[in-house]
Amino acid sequence: MLGKCWVVYHVLVGRLNFCPLGACVLAGTGLPIDRFMTSNALGFTAPMRNSIDAVSDRDFVLEILSTDSIGDVHLSRLGEEWVLWASEEFGFLTPNSYKCTEAVIIGMLVTTFLMILL
Repeated sequence: MLGKCWVVYHVLVGRLNFCPLGACVLAGTGLPIDRFMTSNALGFTAPMRNSIDAVSDRDFVLEILSTDSIGDVHLSRLGEEWVLWASEEFGFLTPNSYKCTEAVIIGMLVTTFLMILL
């Protein structure tokens, strides 16, 4: 589950690792710059191929937010399963009482703080 998210993050970084420098506002620049040298010096894979795509593309925001939300859902599911496994019904996990908090409203439910945060 988390390994799959890790692979998706690496693929995302590989897709977004292109340098927009030298694209200027729309049609490139007339200055004698070496875009390949600049992108290599800054650690990018390559310069952007399309100047319009370099300056007006906002898909990367959607991709980052989508990947983050999928990872958050996986972490939330993992935390929920930990709380279930630590319940009295299952008892698969026995949390350390030093790191536990008690919810008085729910009838003295004892869960670890890490499980709640996930």
